Amino acid sequence: MLDKFCQLLKLVESTVKDIRHFIVLWAFVICATMILYVMLGMQIHFEDIYYPGIHYYWAFVAFAIRSSIGDIQPPRYTFWLSAREQGHSYIPFLMVYFIWLIWFCTQFINLVILLNFLIAVISQSYEDIMSREIFTRYSLRSHMN
Repeated sequence: MLDKFCQLLKLVESTVKDIRHFIVLWAFVICATMILYVMLGMQIHFEDIYYPGIHYYWAFVAFAIRSSIGDIQPPRYTFWLSAREQGHSYIPFLMVYFIWLIWFCTQFINLVILLNFLIAVISQSYEDIMSREIFTRYSLRSHMN
């Protein structure tokens, strides 16, 4: 039983070490997503219960994180809709489609590419620990003696 517990601890330690590159990449994607959403003039549902009293930019970070872990929220673009209703040129029309394009791309990157990368990293850590199972078992027994 002690052998299995030590394997579990080594698995957690190895996974945390291996996942640091993923965390850096994920943080970069979150920041890039937030910056793109702010630059495109996208709004967040501030009247919802999700972000009461949170600063505008931190609400976008929370929105990007929630979207990246699968709690998908569609984009809001009331600024561009009101600009289109006021009779401006075709730019508001294009911006709505561009916001949707960016949203779909970020969902694809987050949910398909990054989550598969995370699964691969954790699987590799598990495989490495399981391949050293016998060595770990005998190493623990030698330390006990």
